[in-house]
Amino acid sequence: MVSLELKGCGVLSEAFINCPLLTSLDASFYSQLTNDCLSATTVSCPLIESLILMSCPSIGSDGLQSLFCLPNLIVLDLSYTFLVNLQPVFDSCLQLKMKASLKGDFYKPTFGGFVDLDLTKDKKISLRSLINHLVVESFGEGGKTIILSRVYPQLAVLKQAHLFVFNNGTEPITMEKLKGWDMKSAQIK
Repeated sequence: MVSLELKGCGVLSEAFINCPLLTSLDASFYSQLTNDCLSATTVSCPLIESLILMSCPSIGSDGLQSLFCLPNLIVLDLSYTFLVNLQPVFDSCLQLKMKASLKGDFYKPTFGGFVDLDLTKDKKISLRSLINHLVVESFGEGGKTIILSRVYPQLAVLKQAHLFVFNNGTEPITMEKLKGWDMKSAQIK
C-alpha cells in the first residue's frame, strides 16, 4: 500500500500505521490522532512524501518533532490545527515544498468598519488587533467598532514581517505610536 486516506476516521483512538512502503497519508479531520500515534507512524513509514493533518487538534509540538524521521516529506498540511510555532518543522524538514497552512491562494476579502469620531477634539484614533492562529479581531475606539475576520497567514519572521495601515480618508494621517506584544499560549489544565 502506498496511499492511505483516513479522512474523518473517528473510530481509531490509539492506533498507528505500519506500512513501510506508504508514501501518502491523509489523516485530516482525525480528531483522535495523538502525538504518540503520529510519532510511531513516522518511524514505521519512513517513505511518506505527503502528510495531510488538516483539522487534527490533538497534534502538538511533540508530534511535529517526529517529522524529522521523514526525509522524503515534501507536502505537509497543518491547516486548521492549534499549532502556534512551526519553526521546528521548518528547521528539520528543509525539503518541504508545499506547506498548505501557509499557502496564499485563498479568498481574501477586505474588511472595514466605520467609527463616528470628532478628530478635532481627540486627534487620535485607537485601534487594537488581536491575532490568534487564523483569526484577526480588531477593535476601533475602545470597542465602538469590531471587525472579526479569518486570515490565512504567510510565514513572516524577522525582516519578512510587515504591518500595513490603510487610510481611506481624505486627509493624510501620521501613525505616531505602534506597540506590539507577543503573547504566550494559554496553559489549560
